[in-house]
Amino acid sequence: MSCFFCKNTKTRCGISMFFGGLASAINWGFGLVIGALFAKQIARNLKAVDYGLLIACAYIGFMT
Repeated sequence: MSCFFCKNTKTRCGISMFFGGLASAINWGFGLVIGALFAKQIARNLKAVDYGLLIACAYIGFMT
């Protein structure tokens, strides 16, 4: 999976929040897992990112 439209940290966190929130609408456990996996994949593909911030944004998507 490539995140070709993630140009800066704000966009990366926003995308991670969006997919985490979208998956949480289906099931809360599914949202936690998908949000973390998506954030991990973004961090793996794009090296210049704060991993802790990205994971925190994924879990904020769970809370919304």
